[in-house]
Amino acid sequence: MRLRDGTPADIEAIVRLENDPTCNLWVSQWTAERHLAALVDGHHRYVVAESDAGDWVGFAFLRDIRSANRCIEMQRIAVNRSDAGYGRALMKRVTWLAFEEYSAHRVWFDVIETNARARHVYRSLGFVEEGVFREAKLYQDGFYYSLVLMAMLEGEYRQRRALFAG
Repeated sequence: MRLRDGTPADIEAIVRLENDPTCNLWVSQWTAERHLAALVDGHHRYVVAESDAGDWVGFAFLRDIRSANRCIEMQRIAVNRSDAGYGRALMKRVTWLAFEEYSAHRVWFDVIETNARARHVYRSLGFVEEGVFREAKLYQDGFYYSLVLMAMLEGEYRQRRALFAG
């Protein structure tokens, strides 16, 4: 898998993946215009994952990369194949970016409570479940879902740094 910075040319694929039925319960959906604005606003960092063959497989983006508190949100991560290890590899790379390139003190995100597979991956990387936002998100299926707040602090990252290298 190869990673590169996201570009305006990726917006169509990002929106398509966010709205794909295999993905849209787990991630929020934005319009192309909102993604394009975030891509160029200086507060977000988009990363695109491609297979070794050059196929587009997913994306992630960080928010508040210039936070005065050095608290960066991993606002979105999505892949079009959940069985190929792309999600884990992308999560590792974006975590590395947050701590190494942007000197994060804290990287955080929320994950839908029923997404056990993702929560398992995040815990295996060292992210800690800090709390639950009960029925905080209304999804396209018309139901409210609880979100689990997860985070990793700079010291916790440093203890696992080798896991995120490469």
